Amino acid sequence: MADVYFMGNCAVDSKLGTSAVFRADAEVKQAMIKSSKKIIALADQSKLGRTEAFKVADLEKIDVLITDLASNDIQLEGFRNSGLQLV
Repeated sequence: MADVYFMGNCAVDSKLGTSAVFRADAEVKQAMIKSSKKIIALADQSKLGRTEAFKVADLEKIDVLITDLASNDIQLEGFRNSGLQLV
C-alpha cells in the first residue's frame, strides 16, 4: 500500500474525471488509486478540460490537483466544487 500516489495525467475534466490515452496506463493508475491513501493528480493546463479514451477515475477519488495555473484562474472554475484541493 502506498501512502501518497502522485499521478501524472493525460486528461482531467471537471465532470468526467481523469482519463488516459492507453488502456494499460489507465489500469495501472486504477490499481495505484485503489492501493493508495492519498491521491495527488498532476496536470498542466494543456491537460485540463480534456478527456481521453480510457477512464481512470472520477474526481471524487482525487484529493489534490496540482497544476501550473494560479489557484484562482478561471480555467479551474469547474474544479472548485468537486471536493479536491487545488494547488
